[in-house]
Amino acid sequence: MSFPRRDDEPGGAAQQDIVLTPEDLDDLIEGITAAFRNQADADQLLRRIGYPSRRAPSFATDHVNAWNEVFGDFEQGVIETPYRLVLAAALRVYRGNRIFLDLAGRYLTPEVAQPATPTVEPAPTTQVASAATQAAPPTCHVIVGADSEDARRHAGELLGRLNLEPVEAWSTGTAISFSVNTTDASSVRRQLDPTDLGWTVVPAGQPDYVYGSLFVEGPDRRRFRIIDAPAQQTFANVTEDFLAENYPQSDPNAPLPTVVEHMREGERHSVNPDSTLHDAGVSDGDELRVGYQTNAGAVHPQIHEDALYRARNQIRDFAQSAAAHEIGFVVRANTSAALLPTEYELEFTRRSYGLPPGAPEGAEPVEIDRHVVSLQLGPEFPQTPPQLWWMTSIFHPNIYPNYDSPQSRRNPGARGHVCLGVIAESWQPALDFGDLCRMLVDMAGFRNYALFELVDTPHGRSLKGNFYDERAAWWVINNEDRIEAIGGEILFRPQRDRPTYRNTIEEVV
Repeated sequence: MSFPRRDDEPGGAAQQDIVLTPEDLDDLIEGITAAFRNQADADQLLRRIGYPSRRAPSFATDHVNAWNEVFGDFEQGVIETPYRLVLAAALRVYRGNRIFLDLAGRYLTPEVAQPATPTVEPAPTTQVASAATQAAPPTCHVIVGADSEDARRHAGELLGRLNLEPVEAWSTGTAISFSVNTTDASSVRRQLDPTDLGWTVVPAGQPDYVYGSLFVEGPDRRRFRIIDAPAQQTFANVTEDFLAENYPQSDPNAPLPTVVEHMREGERHSVNPDSTLHDAGVSDGDELRVGYQTNAGAVHPQIHEDALYRARNQIRDFAQSAAAHEIGFVVRANTSAALLPTEYELEFTRRSYGLPPGAPEGAEPVEIDRHVVSLQLGPEFPQTPPQLWWMTSIFHPNIYPNYDSPQSRRNPGARGHVCLGVIAESWQPALDFGDLCRMLVDMAGFRNYALFELVDTPHGRSLKGNFYDERAAWWVINNEDRIEAIGGEILFRPQRDRPTYRNTIEEVV
């Protein structure tokens, strides 16, 4: 069974081809190669522009070279106006693609570059698209997930049996869009509810397209890619489908409240769950972050489990990084690979200072370089921060003395406890444990430490001690040369003469 091509699609009227600059041609080839990577996607695009099927190369093994062959054929004139056709056809499906949008804005007419609404009424049957219907108002579209010709045929036949008179608007390797014969989106949804199709209804007059790739980061920081996601889906739709497939809950009738963020230009943006991806300005290749809401009180087991997954993955990723290899970073967990660890032992090397076992009281610290830190995730994690304990000897103002001293004898249960400072005071469950590992390494090397903090008093602002080990704090103040010798930071550098040139500096908002 075949479906008629819409007359407003590329190839419907004779036009001159667009003349691309060499740079823009390279961008077009790059965009097409990235968006149409597999055989099915490429076949659908080539079919729509009228490229001879007998000449189509195989995209299964090397899609880059295959597209280079096709563009070589374009240059030889295998079809008329190939660049206009391929850009318009790609834009018809992937209107969120930045490359296609940019090129279309400069080379195509506004009607083709920004096809905000369909301009053709569906044909009266799935077999014939009558020219008499071209002036009719726009109607709804139905996007169906279909990854084979059989699935596309089944979708069209089912819509036909519902008397929706489907006409194929576009298709990719995993999705197909049909215009139908009504403007009543609610009615279409009611008819589709009992079917076995995976569908999205595009209301009449709304843009009908998909995103080639969207990336989603789950609650445990695993990263996923969604292919051909309809732009008219709401964030709630995407989140529900994503969690159901990848994070099934023990009680689906009592789903956990979720939080979705849209990463745009490196910044997080909270979104309205009922907003569509298109209305929120999502672009092809953007990233969404999905997490669970956390509130005061007992931690839901699902939230706790996902947070443990996230911590494990982030610690593992850091341990596999080049920076970790340079310091011999080793991770040992308190459980088997089949279970989620709640305690980690982190070992690494970094020049620092410590007191050897048995050193007499008041002895001077000596240079050390081996460190072992215990990281513990309690039952209320991630609502409460992790607990950190330095297991090897260290002499540091922000680590409770783990060597024999009057202070450690007064409170032996606090030996080696690590002060997390502002991390603990303003704890955020989204903390990246890779960053936490880096902080520990920097702390050991005196590149991340604190001695004082500014506090407000009735007499104005004053300095207050911000340390766990008072003796180590005074030692650091009096031994800046030794801190600098191991690459540490000096907190109290002498003031230098003001330079004659004053730079103009403003805050970037």
